[in-house]
This record gives sequence, structure tokens and C-alpha cells, in this order.
Amino acid sequence: MPKNNEYANVSLEKMLEKLNAILKQLEDENLPLERAVELFTEGNEINKAAQKKIAELQNRVRIIKETFDGKYTEEEFEAKDEN
Repeated sequence: MPKNNEYANVSLEKMLEKLNAILKQLEDENLPLERAVELFTEGNEINKAAQKKIAELQNRVRIIKETFDGKYTEEEFEAKDEN
């Protein structure tokens, strides 16, 4: 069973593709319960890794804006709380 660190070098896009594939499998009414639990667990691990990668990417994002004198400044990206 994959662990969170196994997805450290996987792109966010690939993780989302894998999550979508898992969701499609979980929608199968004939899926044995044990397999469903395995898929759910794997999906949860991928989700954790994806959330970590998103947080890391947000930390790297900079907002660059031109100042009045033609110089550029950098500011840390601040995620807006949507709740």
C-alpha cells in the first residue's frame, strides 16, 4: 500500500488523475469491500500528499507588482480562507 512519501516526486496532476481513477473504481457496486477499503486508504494517502504539495506550492508563489518608480517587489502568497 502506498505511503504519503511515495508521492513526493509525483506531480499534482498525476495525483489528481490517480484520485479520479480510484473514485471511478469505488463507484462500482460490485467492488468487494476489502478492495474498496484498500482503494479508499490509497486515495486518502494521495490526498494527504496532494494537500502537502499544494501547501508547498503556495509557499513558493510570489506576487510581483510594479512599484511607482519602476522597481518590482515580491510578496508572499497568502491563501484566502474561503470558509
